[in-house]
Amino acid sequence: MGIFVFMEKPHNRQDVLLSICLPTYNQPQAVSAFLASVAPQLTSEVEVLILDDSPTDATKVVTTRYLDNGSIRYIRGKETDITGQDRAVAALIDKAQGKYVWTFGDEILEEHAVFTVTSLLKEYPEIVLVWVNSRDFERKSIAADLGGDKFFRDAN
Repeated sequence: MGIFVFMEKPHNRQDVLLSICLPTYNQPQAVSAFLASVAPQLTSEVEVLILDDSPTDATKVVTTRYLDNGSIRYIRGKETDITGQDRAVAALIDKAQGKYVWTFGDEILEEHAVFTVTSLLKEYPEIVLVWVNSRDFERKSIAADLGGDKFFRDAN
């Protein structure tokens, strides 16, 4: 399971609302499953950035078939000296072009997840942080049972 965090940031392109950032290391099957779940949901206002610092090209191979649409960017960490989880996330956020950044683990998106998130960001543009729940791999239990969506008045 992973923690999914959206952060508002100064953005580079007016047309990109959301940048989904995925750091990975030796997880070609997980990246392939993630891309299969997210690719049908992409629109012109959503981009995906993958930073891969794996020692092999296996992740690059599974990513290549998704790169044609221009909404998905693959970055090889090994070639840029960006290695390690923290540095990878920071580099991805820096390269993101969207107003909001969604840092992502190697999970699979639910159908309509991107639409739900972008709709929320459009409806409440003052949002600066969103925590999105996740389920275990078998989809049996959620990470934290908060009893549904909640809005808070401040960060406390």
